[in-house]
Amino acid sequence: METAHDAVDDVPAGTRPVIMSDRESDIVDVFVDAQNTSYDVRVRGAWDRRLTDHPARYLWAAVEAAPVLGSGVIDVPRQEDHPLRKARLAARTTTVPLRPPAHRRADGLNSATIGVVLAQEIDPPEGASPIRWLLFTTLPVETLSEAQQIVPW
Repeated sequence: METAHDAVDDVPAGTRPVIMSDRESDIVDVFVDAQNTSYDVRVRGAWDRRLTDHPARYLWAAVEAAPVLGSGVIDVPRQEDHPLRKARLAARTTTVPLRPPAHRRADGLNSATIGVVLAQEIDPPEGASPIRWLLFTTLPVETLSEAQQIVPW
């Protein structure tokens, strides 16, 4: 989080930066910090987290229960033995209250409310692993348009 703070210190006034991270940043502290400072985050999720005061109790169940908002097409970069291809992704979104781990609650860490996007590939080509991305953000993601902005980042 220190790096995020250093990065946003140089951002012009009136601009709210978005810090992009991969799975190593899937920690509740990151979301709490972003909500209490002047930046937003988009993090690729790694864990099926417990939720606070939510009927689903766990994050994956909550987002999988959300309706599909629609779909969009992205380019999937070439990999060693797979050529560049297009993928159609269905998007689901929800907003959930993350429950901090017990040891962090004992330290006084509060829960964080985050937006979640689940992007799943529809009809992947034979032999290709279907794309299934779970993305967390402090930005609003209630519409297909908002989800389509978050996914390619």
